[in-house]
Amino acid sequence: MIINSKDFPSLKHVILLSDTKHKGMLNLEEDILKPTTSLPLSDMLRREETLSFEDVVNIQFTSGTTGFPKGVTLTHHGILNNA
Repeated sequence: MIINSKDFPSLKHVILLSDTKHKGMLNLEEDILKPTTSLPLSDMLRREETLSFEDVVNIQFTSGTTGFPKGVTLTHHGILNNA
């Protein structure tokens, strides 16, 4: 499922971390995690080689209490460092 938005042309997927289903969003458990159990390990390892710790893995938005909400992109490395 790919999103095509004129307002957010680079946005292609939204993954929902919930049991609730929403039109146009992927569900983490059903659409992302379950299908991986059928992938051969060699495919998983090949995909892993294309990833970098500097890749953006999360976009968080402010609440917008002092203005419009703002999004910030976080890398895997940055999230782990702040944990």
